[in-house]
Order: sequence, then structure tokens, then C-alpha cells
Amino acid sequence: MQWMMKFRLLSVLWCLGFICLLPACSNINLQSKFKPASDVNLQPFSDQVNYMVTGLDYAFEFRRSLYLKAYASRKNEDVQQLLLLEQELTKLLRSISNYSIKLVELSSSGLPDNEKNLKLAKFIDVSRKQAISRTNIKLHLSEDEVSSTIREIKSKDNYLDGLLAAQPLIDESAQYGARILDELKRRERMVEKYLTTAIEQQHKPFLQFNINVREQQKAVVKAIQLFNDYEKGDEAALAKLKMTGFFMGKEITQYKKLNTKQKKRLEQHLLGRMAVFEDLTTKLESDYNRYIRAYKELDRLIEEHDNELRKVGIVITAWSRAHKRMSEGRTVPAEWFDLKDVPKLILKSVL
Repeated sequence: MQWMMKFRLLSVLWCLGFICLLPACSNINLQSKFKPASDVNLQPFSDQVNYMVTGLDYAFEFRRSLYLKAYASRKNEDVQQLLLLEQELTKLLRSISNYSIKLVELSSSGLPDNEKNLKLAKFIDVSRKQAISRTNIKLHLSEDEVSSTIREIKSKDNYLDGLLAAQPLIDESAQYGARILDELKRRERMVEKYLTTAIEQQHKPFLQFNINVREQQKAVVKAIQLFNDYEKGDEAALAKLKMTGFFMGKEITQYKKLNTKQKKRLEQHLLGRMAVFEDLTTKLESDYNRYIRAYKELDRLIEEHDNELRKVGIVITAWSRAHKRMSEGRTVPAEWFDLKDVPKLILKSVL
């Protein structure tokens, strides 16, 4: 009996010990997902952001095109505004890259967290004062709101808390980027309209002449067909042939029938006119091809530009969301850059 009582007592003590260990185990699992700032390696964040940013190529390339450069002018206001907006987008992406590098620099500096946050706040303050936009697109946060956010960053004793306090500025930067992209797309449509008009105006005389030549060529073909019908015995074909603009002239108009000599002269005349229009068509072909290729090139550049702008939007959104997840203390880089936010092809393969 005594040994059974001892066994039960040991069992109870073992269960109590196991129950006491559960909170510690839970704490270990939680800390595997969220760690204090000193334990989080922020280098993958900076690496990933810079990898995504350097992979972007969003410039509208009509100035280096084969055909469109003949129609485009930098003096056009829409072209100037498009180039200016691209410069603003470049400044924003450079700021995103520099900010991400600065986070890692401060994280690995060995400074106390409160000093890291003071330096982070100063970096943000200096950067935003230098980033003066030359467009009508501005930040929606007021000066007071920005200053309040910077003070909030300075007040934090934990580095990741400082990053989280900066999140309103990160979110507004992402929204600012979205507004630049919207305006870029609007200007792109206006540049497309400008280039279309320029192409049409430059080729207008040629296009009208080309239409006239092709109409005359069709008329000659019809006249030759009528002549062949007359040769085969269709007397009515001669009357129709006289009504075309390609009959020989008044000297044989009066005849109801043509003799062999007249037929020969008329045949040579029609074939000669056909040869003239064929020669003109051949000479016009290069101009026509240049006209068609300009439009094809414009369509291609618009499509490529749209695709690149879409990638820029994805990258900026992914950066702002990753910053939030990282500043919340998540330690797994793959959780910062969710594939729902950004396609795998844009991401660095190490994630």
C-alpha cells in the first residue's frame, strides 16, 4: 500500500512540474516569432528592398526609340511633366533605399536603442526637408503631424518601437508614391495622344497621296479588266471603258468599235499606267512602313511602361507592409515580404 501511495504522489508532482513548464514553453514559441530589437537581424530587409528597387526600369524610352524619337520633342509640356514625375519617383525610391540601409546601419551600430531612435528621427527629419517636390504632388501629412511623429520616435526606448512609431511616415510615403504613379499614368496617356497627333500630322500629306495612288491603281485594274472583257467580245465593256479616266483620248472616243491597231495602243496605254502606279506604290512603301512601325513602337512602349509602373507600385506597397511587420518584431524575413503583396519574381531568391 505504501509503495502505491508513493507512486501516486510522484505522479502528481510530475504533472504539477509539467504544468509549471507550459508558460515557459509558450514564451519560447512566442519569442521565436517576436524578439527584442537587439536580437533581430535587419540586414535581409535592406537587402531585399535594394534588390527590388534596383530591378526597376520605369523610364518612358521614346527618346531612345528607333522611330518615335523623330516625332517627340522635349519642349512639349506633357513630355516635360512625364520626365519630371519620373525624376520624383526616382527620388522617392532612392529615399526608400537609403532609409532601409540606415535601419541596418543603426541596428548594428552597438548604440543603446534610445540613441538609435534619436539618430533615426534626425535622419528622417533631414531627409524629408531635403526631399522638396518640384511637382504639384505633396505629402498629405501636415507639418505638425510629421513633427509629432518624429517626437514619438525620439521618445521610444526600444529600437523596434521607434520603427513602429515611424510607420505613419512610411505609410504616407507609400501613398505619395501611389499618387505619383497615378499622375504618371495620366501624363503617359497625354504623351501618347501628343505622339499620335505628331505621327498623323507628319504623315498626313503622304497618307492622302498614298490613298489617291491606291484608288487610281484600283481604277486601272478595273479598266484593264474591262479591256479584256471587250477583247473577249463584250461590246458593252467598251462603253464602260470610255467612261473611266484611263481611256486613250478623244481621237478614238467616237468609234463604237476599235480596230486592231487601236486595241494595241489602248492596251499599251493601260499597262503603262499600271506600271506607273506600281512604281509609285513601291516608292511609298518605305514611308508607309515607317508610319506603321512608329505606331507599333508606341504601343509596345506604352505596354512596357505600364508594366514597369505596376511593378513600382507593388514594390512600394511591399516595402511599407514589410516595414510594419518587421517593426512589430517578426524575425523571419519571409514573413516580412509576403508573396500576397509582391510576386515571387520580384523578390530576392534567398527569402
